Amino acid sequence: MTRVKVVNAYTCPKGKHTVYLFRCETSAISWEIERRYKDFVELHARLRKGLEGHTEIVLPPRTFFGSRTAGVVAKRRLQLEAYLNAVLEVFDPLSMKTVEDQGRSTATYYSTLAAFLHRGEGIESSPKGETVVPSHETEGLGFIV
Repeated sequence: MTRVKVVNAYTCPKGKHTVYLFRCETSAISWEIERRYKDFVELHARLRKGLEGHTEIVLPPRTFFGSRTAGVVAKRRLQLEAYLNAVLEVFDPLSMKTVEDQGRSTATYYSTLAAFLHRGEGIESSPKGETVVPSHETEGLGFIV
């Protein structure tokens, strides 16, 4: 099973947004990724249909004023860590199951999450809106996208 922990958060050198540093761990490997809050908003939008019925999984709300203050960043760190670990309970790419969700394979949700957890720049989309994880990026991770 994949688990994540927020190990740091910092304001971008230009001071316009906060970046969260996550340590991702499996039984075999660990790696770090950096993501912004807007990356989580995009992830949540892509997973929303697959998370129906999981009312306990809530993306922390957007903060319009004071979003880079120490208190807000500290609270959001904990909320994003809890959110991502809850999502991993449902769609852990390392324990991928093939079930149908209203005629759509949940493989899309797993690959979306795999792309988000990858060390690259984040989620990529194909022209059809499907999530794409280049095969060279997933080799050796124990799952097929």
